[in-house]
Amino acid sequence: MLDLCNLFHALEYSRNATIHYIITYTFVMIISKLLTLALLFFVLSDIHTQIRPISFNHLSLHDGLPHNTINDITQDKLGNIWIATDDGVSYYNNNQFKTFKYNKLDSNSIRNNQVLKLHIDNKGKLWLGGKVSLELYDEMTETFQHFYLPNLPMQERVHVIEIYQQNDSTLLIGTDGGGLRCFNTNTYTQKEVLPLDCCDKIGLRVSAIHIDEKERIWLGTLDKGLFVFDPNNNNIKIKSFCANSEIRNIIAFKKDYILVATYNQGLLKVCTRDLTLEPFFSSNANQASPQRIFDLVSSEKYLYIGTDGDGLIKYNYATKENEAYKNYGTNTKSVSNNVIRCIFRDREQNLWLGHFNGGISLARNKKCFTNLNNTPLSNNSLSHSVVTSLLEDNDHNIWIGTDGGGLNFIKNGVLYNANNANSNNIISDKFPKNILALYQDKNSNIWLGSYLQGIYIYNPNDQSIKSFNTLYPKLKLSNNDIRCFMQDRLDKLWIGTNGGGVNIVNLKDKTLQILKKDTSNLNNSLSLDWVRTIFEDELGYIWIGTTYGLNTYDPINKTFRHYLYNENDSGSISGDIIYSINQDDDKQIWIGTEAGLNKYNRKTDNFTHYSVEDGLPSNTINAIINTHNRYLWLSTNNGLSKFGLKDTSFVNYNITDGLLSNSFVNGSFTSSHDGKLYFGSIAGLSYFKPKDIKADTIQIPTILTDFKIQNRSIGIKDTINNRVLLNKSITYTDTVELLKKENLITINYSSLSYAYNDKVEYEYRLLGFSDIWNNNKKKNSVTYTNLKAGTYTFQIRVVDNSIEHPIRNLTIIVLPPFYETIWFKLIALISLIALLNYLYLLRLKILKKERDILQYKYTIKKQEAEKQQISLNDKINDAQKQYEKNEMDYKSAQLISTTVLLTHKNERMTQVKNKISTFCKEADDPALKENLKELIKTIDSEFKVEEDWGRFEEHFNNVHKDFIKRLKEKYPELSHSYLRLCAYLKLDLSTKEIASLMNISHRGVEKSRSRLRKKLNLASEIKLNSFIASI
Repeated sequence: MLDLCNLFHALEYSRNATIHYIITYTFVMIISKLLTLALLFFVLSDIHTQIRPISFNHLSLHDGLPHNTINDITQDKLGNIWIATDDGVSYYNNNQFKTFKYNKLDSNSIRNNQVLKLHIDNKGKLWLGGKVSLELYDEMTETFQHFYLPNLPMQERVHVIEIYQQNDSTLLIGTDGGGLRCFNTNTYTQKEVLPLDCCDKIGLRVSAIHIDEKERIWLGTLDKGLFVFDPNNNNIKIKSFCANSEIRNIIAFKKDYILVATYNQGLLKVCTRDLTLEPFFSSNANQASPQRIFDLVSSEKYLYIGTDGDGLIKYNYATKENEAYKNYGTNTKSVSNNVIRCIFRDREQNLWLGHFNGGISLARNKKCFTNLNNTPLSNNSLSHSVVTSLLEDNDHNIWIGTDGGGLNFIKNGVLYNANNANSNNIISDKFPKNILALYQDKNSNIWLGSYLQGIYIYNPNDQSIKSFNTLYPKLKLSNNDIRCFMQDRLDKLWIGTNGGGVNIVNLKDKTLQILKKDTSNLNNSLSLDWVRTIFEDELGYIWIGTTYGLNTYDPINKTFRHYLYNENDSGSISGDIIYSINQDDDKQIWIGTEAGLNKYNRKTDNFTHYSVEDGLPSNTINAIINTHNRYLWLSTNNGLSKFGLKDTSFVNYNITDGLLSNSFVNGSFTSSHDGKLYFGSIAGLSYFKPKDIKADTIQIPTILTDFKIQNRSIGIKDTINNRVLLNKSITYTDTVELLKKENLITINYSSLSYAYNDKVEYEYRLLGFSDIWNNNKKKNSVTYTNLKAGTYTFQIRVVDNSIEHPIRNLTIIVLPPFYETIWFKLIALISLIALLNYLYLLRLKILKKERDILQYKYTIKKQEAEKQQISLNDKINDAQKQYEKNEMDYKSAQLISTTVLLTHKNERMTQVKNKISTFCKEADDPALKENLKELIKTIDSEFKVEEDWGRFEEHFNNVHKDFIKRLKEKYPELSHSYLRLCAYLKLDLSTKEIASLMNISHRGVEKSRSRLRKKLNLASEIKLNSFIASI
């Protein structure tokens, strides 16, 4: 086929008529002629595709789809994308697929795996059209309710292939085998829409339904064409179109028109006003006119057409031109295949294509970046992926230099290069393959700098292409590796080389000046000869960026100043490799280095730095463009950045925003007359209008997609630890209760932004554990372990500096084990108190018992001690008494002894006296007698009883204390003699002894005793001695 194409190109563009004539008559070219029209259409339409391409991502079985044949696609109220396939239905949450299939053990599963149609009603409910039933999905429990549509008497089940919302409570159901049915979504009842005769006309295979502005119902069938009728007319009349046509879809087009997609007659346009029909596409050879159409989707600017074999057709309403998107086997960003069964545009205007046996092709609605790249096997693409230089010339053509593919050229929206059929006289083999610099001088000449091949100059006046050496034979460049150009105010052209310094060409007098590093004069020469950029400021100074330092050159005084990085000087330039230099509207100089962006402060002669820490996506600044609206656009090694001069803020863009690559090429940039910015990267060319790049204003919701315990996913009604954790989907669950032992949990989540899914970053926190937001980058799960018992709130959201996105909350209650519950603690406390009280009372009882025992023992001991004490006291008393008795006995004995002695003395003295008296009487001697009388007187003096008594009483009182006193107190009438008698009786003296002591007779003693009894008033039975002894 490629050989035929080459022959065709040779035929189409050959200037040799003879060769053309010969080729025409060859057999091969007969076949080629048959393909000419189709190939011409392909070429022309593909040109536009390259200028405004759509890049597709793919989803297939490998990503989780249940089947690669897609029958329908829709989006639910939450934002999930639902996909109907030939082997089940799935929803996609931007992270994973959740698939539902028939399960004979589950009455709530879908009834058949082939799902043909999806519909979201005006209440947000999802309805599925299946092979055997109509299904209603319950998002809370993820279950299905089934409704069977009756058909002919012998047929119980029909295919539901179309669902259309007629009003708030009514769905019109198109079936394959049962005709048109009406289904009430409130009562779940169904009925016929048309009378039997009308049903016979339209048949049983209703594949498309549409209600126009006049409330007429349009029906498309698979075998009998298109029909329209007014259901409000009592006498229903049906008008038919396109008999026997296979109708696939009907949509509103514009006022009074509808579009009808057919599988055998292409796209038709019907006027609802006069009910006339015509083909939508004209016979213009430049327009694709597919015949086999599966689906249609219309937007404000475009009509998207899904075909069988012709891929996707994008029709521009304004220009009335088509863009064809087909599968290129080597281009992974093309559609999966050329059979597109369904088309869907979601809320973000992402384009979803469902293929037959090709899965899904997804075109994300990125920022307004347009890309050109190199597509192998396609002539109408860039000649090489690496774009090294860019230029818009005075005629508004875009020149594109590549590193290995030579020159590319865009004129009037058409891309030209040496590899495609759109070559013109600008594209020439004379140009080198490696074009590293492009520049148009004030004479409109285009200067092309190459790698090691010097300079080529294109003159637009005579369209000549000549080398520098040809035009300036007397001038010899210092190096042929050219990196940049700049023409100063004196019309001198400055040429930066890679190793040869700066070459300055005076275009007027054709002289050459070379500025290089001079080792003998380092302070007044270039810092290094490897030059990357040259810029002239408003004062006429030339700024030269090299791979070792920034240089300013004064062309008047011919002096240099060098700016190098100094780690000890915070005001020095941040890096030594200088890639780009530009100035803003305030004439402020900005320098891009390998170590960040620098602003030169002319007054202080130092630099202010901006780096990744300040918001740059990369510290390598490859290009700087001033858009003259207080913004600078920077190309870096990690995407583009929009730098706000007013607030020094950065807004960054990368491949997730629609760029071809994040790695841009040093010095490859230009801006056009219409405000577009062009940047070359290692993967192609990206261009855009800054005003079209708007900040995101759509809030991106975050949903929970899975909840795991111990790495086990917990589904609805799943039992864990003998209880059901989730009664509805985790997506709709607000609170989860966990046991303490279930403290290893994983929460999966996803954002429902399909345009920027690969750019979305998340932040989360767990209130009750930490109030700090944690950036989880692009991860879709977070795990927690060893959560203490308590109530927590898990919060997750998309993080974006430009807008605040909604927070998804999930309350997590970690139930304490029974021994940590407040009731258990309360019961335990009460029990403990009761136990302590019991133990206290028991202790008291034991202590009391012990006390009683001790008391008893003490009492016994005391009693024994008391007895012993009593015994001891008795003994002591006895001893005391004995002692007293003994002492008294002793004293009494002494007293008695004394008394006896006294008595004896008295007796002796009496005897002596009597003898002396006898002797005296017998003596004759008067003197002797007188002496004897004196002696008798002396003896009588010894018998002075009172004196003897006094001594006796004193001695008696020592023995018997207070006896005489008590006796006197008790018997005060007793005389002295009776007191003496009582004392003698107390001493238990005999009558004889008393008589002696009292110097009376025995008879006198007895009389005295008798009289004493009377005085004492003693009864006759009371013994006197005993009574006296008791006193």
